[in-house]
Amino acid sequence: MPKYVIKPDYDRDFYVVYYTNPDAIIAGGDRRTMLELLASPRFGPADPPAVRLDRADRTGTSALPESGESPAYGWGHDQLIHVNTAGEQRLLGRADIADYWRHLNAGETSSADALLRPIHEPEQHQSAPPSTHENTIRGHEPPTPRRRPQKTRPTSRRTGRGRRT
Repeated sequence: MPKYVIKPDYDRDFYVVYYTNPDAIIAGGDRRTMLELLASPRFGPADPPAVRLDRADRTGTSALPESGESPAYGWGHDQLIHVNTAGEQRLLGRADIADYWRHLNAGETSSADALLRPIHEPEQHQSAPPSTHENTIRGHEPPTPRRRPQKTRPTSRRTGRGRRT
């Protein structure tokens, strides 16, 4: 599974490594620290560390853009899916990424988890449209709704298959 470098703030020398399985930040630090960290086999194979960090400086992420679109996890994304310490998926705002890592790295898991929000906010009232997370950073798409199974008639003795109704 991919491990992307995300630069949360354009003007700050701070980066995190976001692992898409299980949607979690697994490392963080300044450019010097990240150059050393990304050189280890644990974070490869990928582009050289300096190339990944330069790309994150330009676009907010080391992810490559697909077919002319902005890259996943880039400046246009204001939140990402993150698994909390209890294993539940939550949302982490881009502005909170550095504080989240600071708390997590200091062993303050409850303070880190307090920065996460539920993915689906409770509905305020019925007339409100369902919320969408167009700018959510995610390593994969949300699950699609399941299709209702089609009804079939009893199995044909000749073919052994049912007929659709």
